[in-house]
Amino acid sequence: MWITRSAEHLSGVFSVWNQWGSHYVALLCLLSSPVRTDDACPSSCSCARDSGTVTCLPDGGQTDLPSDIPTWTSTLILRGRNISTLPQGAFTVNGTELEMVTLSLSYNGIQTIEPYAFLGLTRLHLLDLSHNQLETISSRAFHGLTELRSLFLNYSVSPDATAQLSCALSAQSLRNLHRLELAGNRLN
Repeated sequence: MWITRSAEHLSGVFSVWNQWGSHYVALLCLLSSPVRTDDACPSSCSCARDSGTVTCLPDGGQTDLPSDIPTWTSTLILRGRNISTLPQGAFTVNGTELEMVTLSLSYNGIQTIEPYAFLGLTRLHLLDLSHNQLETISSRAFHGLTELRSLFLNYSVSPDATAQLSCALSAQSLRNLHRLELAGNRLN
């Protein structure tokens, strides 16, 4: 009798395991895997979701842009990261357009802005590129920034890049630009 009951009990245990065991295993795998959520804050950054602000300051001489910017970011501040080039689509996160309104890239040592560097930032109103070392500016550097209202380039443009900047600023995509700051540049 005891053997029959034990067998029935084990049969019931395995039945429950078959129903729920795979769910538990899947849940454990999910919880232990490095899955990124929209709430995750990039390393070396501080995030304030309630205000939509992500601030990334120097950390160990990083020379790149964070690739895991949360999609809820409305203000991104990157400072002192020694970013020499802003490549095409620099702020596109896995093909997702960010809701960013303010982007501050001052004091990063940026030398080159490639075509379509700000691709996907269609809602951007303020772009701060002040205190950089711009030597090469593509004529399509600001392409797609149709809502841009303020552009700060103080102490950033090398004399050799003046003509390039002029071409980039004459693009039709900057039709809503109201404020352009160029203080501290030796423009030719």
